[in-house]
Amino acid sequence: MRRRPYEEMSKAELLAEVRRLHDLVESDRSLASVVTNLEVHRTELEAEQAKLVESQQLLEEALERYADLFAFAPIAYVLLSAAGVVVDINLSGARLLGVERVLAEGRPFRSFVVAADRRAWLDHLARCGRTEDVVETEISVRARDGRVVPVHISTKRSNAMSGRVVFHLAVLDMTERKRAAEERRLAEEERRLVEHREQLVRAANDAKDRFLAVLSHELRTPLTPILLALASVKRAGMVPGALAPTVEMIRRNVELEARLIDDLLDVTRITQGKLRLTLQPEDLHAIVEDVVALCAEEVRAAGVQVSLELAADASHVSGDATRLRQVVWNLLKNAIRHTPRGGRITIRSVNPAPGRVVLEVCDTGTGIEAATLERLFRPFEQGPEEGPHSAGLGLGLAICRGIVEAHGGGIAAASDGRDRGARFTVELATVGAPTPAIRPARRATRSTPRPKKVLLVEDNRDNATAIAELLRVHGYEVEVADSVRAAVEQARSGFDVLVSDIGLPDGTGRD
Repeated sequence: MRRRPYEEMSKAELLAEVRRLHDLVESDRSLASVVTNLEVHRTELEAEQAKLVESQQLLEEALERYADLFAFAPIAYVLLSAAGVVVDINLSGARLLGVERVLAEGRPFRSFVVAADRRAWLDHLARCGRTEDVVETEISVRARDGRVVPVHISTKRSNAMSGRVVFHLAVLDMTERKRAAEERRLAEEERRLVEHREQLVRAANDAKDRFLAVLSHELRTPLTPILLALASVKRAGMVPGALAPTVEMIRRNVELEARLIDDLLDVTRITQGKLRLTLQPEDLHAIVEDVVALCAEEVRAAGVQVSLELAADASHVSGDATRLRQVVWNLLKNAIRHTPRGGRITIRSVNPAPGRVVLEVCDTGTGIEAATLERLFRPFEQGPEEGPHSAGLGLGLAICRGIVEAHGGGIAAASDGRDRGARFTVELATVGAPTPAIRPARRATRSTPRPKKVLLVEDNRDNATAIAELLRVHGYEVEVADSVRAAVEQARSGFDVLVSDIGLPDGTGRD
């Protein structure tokens, strides 16, 4: 409807028009406010939509990462239904079972378990259904190619989003661990077997040493009276001239037999740690000179030349003179035995460093091969023997090493090879030379000295007879007792010297 111009309106109409226009303005303002609010809500909704889209993307990325982690994890993972059917399996699990992932899904996991472990698997699954804690077990599964794989399974029950019960399995291949455990077990068995064998060897060696000690003592006992009787007969001049070579041959061979037995006894003492030493300052040069003098006849018979080059300024050592002579004697005899006629043996001494002295016995003989050097000082070991001088049990050098090491020293052998001679070296610690003792002058006496009275305590009748006879030949009075009790009774009459066996029927010589 067409409105009339304002100039044609009455005042009342104008007032009504003004009110209408005012209402229209107010209505537009409300609409603008609504529009503004709607615009704000639209902006908020767009922001929320953007956030939802971003969250959806992040969730999809997370699901992809989870899927990748699940699929490519180095440990086998399996997802089972409440009935034990495979819902999902990763690549490691599929490789473990030797099947494709799609072929494993939908199959009862029990079908992969070896028959012997299926009862254990069902019990494991039942325990998993009763708790939400991790349940573990060890069983074996059979792969598609027939391999039997020992596995350790850790299972956790959970509820899926759909509310269904599912089981998460972590399956660890125990093949390498089982193999390592088996290897450790076998190694431990081998170690125990070796220890047992070593114990048997030690027991056998101990038994051998005890046997040698007893045998050597029993063999040595009857030789003593023979040697003593021969010495007494020779001393008394009772050997006819025609029999002298025979008696000398008997004495020489009995001494050789006694020496071999003494070597066995010495080796036994050394191996059992029972070698006794009486240590005091000794001049090594004097010991060498004594031994060379003792072997002079043998040196002449062998047709070799022995020279001394004792250049050490410090030659005194703390040692047992008898045992050190034995070392030098063995080394010299060894050199004589391996040096042909016309050869040369040199014994020299030097001080390589303060507080040390080295004694060398060098020869121009048959030499020693490298393989032999490694075992030269072992008991019953010998180098290649040639010629008529070959003899012995191969104990001399082993005894030398035992004696030298008991003195805190060292012994070694060297050679440039076959027919190029050998060199044996003994090194010991030096000590200061002892101060010579001043002996008081003995006052002259006019009385005729009476024979010394010896109380001989020996339960072996042959030994007692031979020793007593030898002592009497040398001008002693001898009383013989065969036990501690008899010795105590006879001692009441007095004696000057006591000579006693250690082992007696009712005690010891020390008693």
